[in-house]
Amino acid sequence: MLNEKGYNYAKHFFPHDGAIRNRDSSGELVTDKDAAIASGIRPIQVAIRTKNTHQEIINTCQPILATCFFDEVKCHKLIDHLDAYRRKWCKATGMFLKDPLHDEASHGCDAFRTFAANADLIHEDTAPARPSRVSNSGGWMG
Repeated sequence: MLNEKGYNYAKHFFPHDGAIRNRDSSGELVTDKDAAIASGIRPIQVAIRTKNTHQEIINTCQPILATCFFDEVKCHKLIDHLDAYRRKWCKATGMFLKDPLHDEASHGCDAFRTFAANADLIHEDTAPARPSRVSNSGGWMG
């Protein structure tokens, strides 16, 4: 699928669980990173696991989101996930918790969080040209 996109990828960042061993279809224990390398995806860097999702969203994701440019057509799923990302609701207290709601939107947002946490590792000389149009999805987990 990545080859069909037509991009030249400088590096691939996998989430923290990319180095966890799982059984593949043949029953062998492999990591997602190993499976990706076997299919020609490289280089790969596995991100470290963070401990405080809420604080990371405030300190890392929100500032970098303001600098991002999204292709509205090619990135529509990510934009939808960022728009739908919510905190958990506590019925007992009638308040939102700091923890994000784990639903379909959280997977796309976790991918964005992996990007934001590793953005300082991406070199300007390998960054693609930014499009002139910006999609602004509004407030995000503030």
